[in-house]
Amino acid sequence: MLDQQQSKLLEAIFLGNSLFNQSSDNDVKNKGLKIYQHSLIANAARALSITYATVHSYIGKNRFNTLVAKYLKAELKQEYDWGEFGSTLPGFIAKQELSNAYLLSQIAKLDLACHQAERSKDVPIDLTTLNLLGEHDAYQLYINFCSGIDIMQSTLPLDEINNTITNLTEEEKINSLDDVTQQLTEFETKYKFSDNEAGNLYSFIIWRPDFQAQYTRISTDEYLWFSAILGKETESKASIGQALDEMNEENFSFVEWLPKAIQERLINSITIQK
Repeated sequence: MLDQQQSKLLEAIFLGNSLFNQSSDNDVKNKGLKIYQHSLIANAARALSITYATVHSYIGKNRFNTLVAKYLKAELKQEYDWGEFGSTLPGFIAKQELSNAYLLSQIAKLDLACHQAERSKDVPIDLTTLNLLGEHDAYQLYINFCSGIDIMQSTLPLDEINNTITNLTEEEKINSLDDVTQQLTEFETKYKFSDNEAGNLYSFIIWRPDFQAQYTRISTDEYLWFSAILGKETESKASIGQALDEMNEENFSFVEWLPKAIQERLINSITIQK
């Protein structure tokens, strides 16, 4: 009910430049409405600059605020919590007449995944349960991963793009937003239109071992493994045995993957379900 009321209020506010007839009596009301509109956009921009921190840094405050204003008018705000607002922004960015819109939409997807990981609930850690791997049938065992775990794919090497921008900035080879735009344009041209004519995809995993989200690139086989074990396609987690059955024709080794996953603190415990 509260969400519906909020949505109706925002719709009324953004119906036009004014909700009141132009008259001397209504001038104060119209000015007050414009102040509220600006305040609402400012709050939205502030919230989304946290959720989409990388996108914000790549296009700058002014362009980001303009983007948010368009987004708020198009999508409206239905969430009570500002931290949950803006989940559809990546798709919205892709449709805008904005330099490097496609690349920025992909960066936004990664930003959102990291933001959601950082807001996810903590998962209890009990690595002593790893002993269950040698004591029970793999079809009875389920992996409990750390907080915020998620996977995504993109036609762009998002980690390479972000690392390049960061390194060039630290080396003082990027000194303005125009320099950032130039780098992004080069990446988008290279990977969107030429390198990926064969449909190449880059796979990533996102997780939160402590307070800050992390992400890293993984192989296609690892992506398929995580997709199976997390139940991405079926919406229900698969046991280790079931996931391995799905990986039967893939070049994936559970024995090689397990120590790496433990070292990277991806796994928090093992659960047995008979």
